[in-house]
Amino acid sequence: MISHKNRGFTLIELVMVVIIILTMATVGVIKYDEADRKVRVTQCLVNRVAIEDAERRYYYTKDEPCLNISKLVKEGFLDKMPTCAGGGQYIWISTSTLSSSYPMVGCSVHYWYFWEGDSNSETELFSSDFDNMDYLTPLRGDWVIQDGALRPTGKGEEHRLVFGSLGWTDYTVEMEATLDEGMGYGIYYRSDGKANITGYCFQYDLGDAYSFLVRKVFNGREQSPFQRVSMPEGFSIYSQSHTISIGVDGNSHQISVDGQIIMEFDDDSFSSGATGFRSWGHSEVSFDEVRVY
Repeated sequence: MISHKNRGFTLIELVMVVIIILTMATVGVIKYDEADRKVRVTQCLVNRVAIEDAERRYYYTKDEPCLNISKLVKEGFLDKMPTCAGGGQYIWISTSTLSSSYPMVGCSVHYWYFWEGDSNSETELFSSDFDNMDYLTPLRGDWVIQDGALRPTGKGEEHRLVFGSLGWTDYTVEMEATLDEGMGYGIYYRSDGKANITGYCFQYDLGDAYSFLVRKVFNGREQSPFQRVSMPEGFSIYSQSHTISIGVDGNSHQISVDGQIIMEFDDDSFSSGATGFRSWGHSEVSFDEVRVY
């Protein structure tokens, strides 16, 4: 009788052992990578909270925002220059002067507020469908969320509202806007976010010969338009949603309406700042969504 006590492993058994070992190794690598990722995410969060806290303390001490992280370190509000372990870059989403709540810092790898893009899209700084007033700062007049849109309320007065960061430099702001009644509306960009606002203002303006125009605003006082183009013949003025896109890159400005470029010009009066909306007189306007990237 032949004994099988000392027989060797069959090929199938050896293959199964190898598969089990490889599976266990793969699971171990996945768990290690996941743990390492969580460590990087947590460390990045700690950094952002430290930066936000330092900016808030700086604002309370100096009565002005600080958009330079190196300056926060130099003046002793941060112990050291924070770096993201995942290679991300930090950028201000909102600061103490432009948010009624806490200043916010984003990370290009780990955190963008209202992120809706994918890995191949532009870097999105801010977006909202206007289902709430979070991170929107009214400067003048009353603003409400109604039927999924942002609207100024109360006729016969000027309305101003801003959002974003004073540190934004080169960006594009896009929104859907509908004028139902009145003389028009405006879109601020590269503004200082103060009640007596300073910055650029694009205007959908029926009171100025039915034109699209751009003004410079200093301490709330609008200057004469320095860029103007007439609305095209047959353009739907009232009760029609239009997509407005304003892009600034260095000194270059490009403005489009419904995908058509209407203005391209160079101006270096204002180099950075937040964006926002304006209405005046008896205008009834609604902003349905906005995106800044």
